[in-house]
Amino acid sequence: MSSHPEPMYDIAQLGHAELLTPRLEESVAFFTEVYGLTLVGEDPGRAHLRAWNDDILTSLTLTGAPEAGLGHVAWRATSPQALERRVAALEKHDVEGAWHDGDFGHGKAYRYTGVGGHIQEVYFETEKYVPPPGEAAGPSEPAAALRPQGRRCCAHRPHQPAGAGRRRGEPLPAGGPRVQAA
Repeated sequence: MSSHPEPMYDIAQLGHAELLTPRLEESVAFFTEVYGLTLVGEDPGRAHLRAWNDDILTSLTLTGAPEAGLGHVAWRATSPQALERRVAALEKHDVEGAWHDGDFGHGKAYRYTGVGGHIQEVYFETEKYVPPPGEAAGPSEPAAALRPQGRRCCAHRPHQPAGAGRRRGEPLPAGGPRVQAA
């Protein structure tokens, strides 16, 4: 038998986050003007924004509140069955929560307080983003559009073990191994 547990693939992605803010209008302006998020919906005291390359309707909800903080984070399950399995796993670990009918951009969800004290929820059904006529949903060439620009010090590079390309016993070059940028 293997000592490694079977990987779980029940959580597809971090679905969205809710930030509480005492300055709602200024926060909306910050996330749209500085980060370039798109305002995709509003309801009393809340604004829903989307990051450019997300395929779901909303990435971030800003909620007016007396103090700044984290409202909740939401995890999207890979299937309705995966959602049920994760809720069963939460309950097995004595994490209590409650189902709700859903919110802006997603269907029913199970909301709970995680072990660190943060409010979280897990859901499956989600509304996909549909761009208005004439607007692209994301990059037409994803690899080119998302390629880091400018200095390449932190760009993603193919993994090469330390000392790759040198013969056994040969010392590492001064400053460590050199990895060629992609």
